[in-house]
Amino acid sequence: MSKSKPIQKDYFQLTEHNKTQVVLFYLLVVIGMSITFYLLTILLQSLFTRYLMGEVLNTGEKVNYIFSKHNSKIFTTNYLFNWAIDLNVKTPEQSRYWVNPVIALIVPSFSFGLSFAFIISSALNEKIGYIRQKIDREIAITLDSMCQKKYGFQSDDERNKIFKDIYNSDLRELHDFAQEFGMRLEDLKTLQRALKWRSQSLFKRILSLNDGLQLYLRFYFTVKYANQTLGLV
Repeated sequence: MSKSKPIQKDYFQLTEHNKTQVVLFYLLVVIGMSITFYLLTILLQSLFTRYLMGEVLNTGEKVNYIFSKHNSKIFTTNYLFNWAIDLNVKTPEQSRYWVNPVIALIVPSFSFGLSFAFIISSALNEKIGYIRQKIDREIAITLDSMCQKKYGFQSDDERNKIFKDIYNSDLRELHDFAQEFGMRLEDLKTLQRALKWRSQSLFKRILSLNDGLQLYLRFYFTVKYANQTLGLV
């Protein structure tokens, strides 16, 4: 028997997210961005000081805009928005550059923050996981479509039967189901991996996250956003 709990909600119920899922997802984005920004600033300072003979001023120092002390406006450094970076220190070529870390690092920080939220909210349970609910939604709509093809109607009993059949099938049985439902074998394998992924512990779901995300990306994201993704590339 299958150890995985069948999806109790239908497609329409899984389309609506609760406030906890949404708030937690954005909180994870902020946490991921903050961690990434902090690590990148450390990396930048190390790059300037170790490899470019530089010195980074970002703790409130009042320094000239240019390295020359004559006829130069005074600026106050700031860790978030205003770094004075002196390169080639103690050499005739010493020069000063200014960097705004927030502007410089916002794109990579946001990208990693979004990825962090995507990963964690996928692995959480269905009550608080924003992306997890989207994965469950695609599983539900796929099983409903298979019910419609096999029985001509959709119901919880028929959907759960197909759920257990796919979950417990070996490769030969999946091949038979592919012919019965008119689906690609690879799509059925993706569905089966996602069903088994749902039954694992949180730690194992994180380690094998691709098994869950692959179904969402293949069945929904690439279908809906294929043109936009290609255009962006």
